[in-house]
Amino acid sequence: MCKLRLEVLILFVCLSHSLSLQSEPQEQPYEIESFTFAQHWPVTECKLWTYVTHPGGSCSFPRKPNHWTVHGLWPKINRTPSGYCNDSWPLDREMIDDLEIKLNQTWTNIYKESEHYSLWDHEWRKHGTCATAHKSLNTQYKYFNKGINWNHKYSFRTMFRDAGLLPSDTKPVTPEEIVAAIKTVTKKLPMIVCETIFDVQYLDELRLCFDNMLNITDCHPVVDDTCNKSKDIIYAATV
Repeated sequence: MCKLRLEVLILFVCLSHSLSLQSEPQEQPYEIESFTFAQHWPVTECKLWTYVTHPGGSCSFPRKPNHWTVHGLWPKINRTPSGYCNDSWPLDREMIDDLEIKLNQTWTNIYKESEHYSLWDHEWRKHGTCATAHKSLNTQYKYFNKGINWNHKYSFRTMFRDAGLLPSDTKPVTPEEIVAAIKTVTKKLPMIVCETIFDVQYLDELRLCFDNMLNITDCHPVVDDTCNKSKDIIYAATV
């Protein structure tokens, strides 16, 4: 009987330890080289969703007008360049419950027909599990909270407004104007990402680059190959 109790106790301890490893920060066997923080323009993303990806669909927008939303916070590492560093660590909705109201307004899942948590789940599984190698991002709460904080700190809405760049369906913006508006505040070069829909080139996403200590750095290239430099870029006002 004593032997049976001892075996049950050992089994219980092992199971408890295994479960705790899935919920607590774990040491990662790789190093992060750099980070990319991407924010996308909801109007362009909604155009893509409702006209191309999910025709007839609808979109959710943040309450603030002209507010850019987080796409993701992406670490660059040697071992797994495609991400997905820990398949055994899924998104725990309870861990980000206190952030959900803020996430809805800053890290917005624009695609209304998709599952509400799908964007956060994808970003966590692909990028967040890799970002945990950095001490300041080693829990789900820290990872998503950093995205929220950077969305406020690096507000493209404010930078563009101060530079006189407003959304327009007819007046194009130039890469030089975009870079100047951002560099005035950050002192660093961003990356510009475009999306072409029905032969019109739209401003889709802006990225900021950081070293592995989370210090902002220049991005290279400044204009992503998704952009055709010979075509106008529209900072769309309406879907």
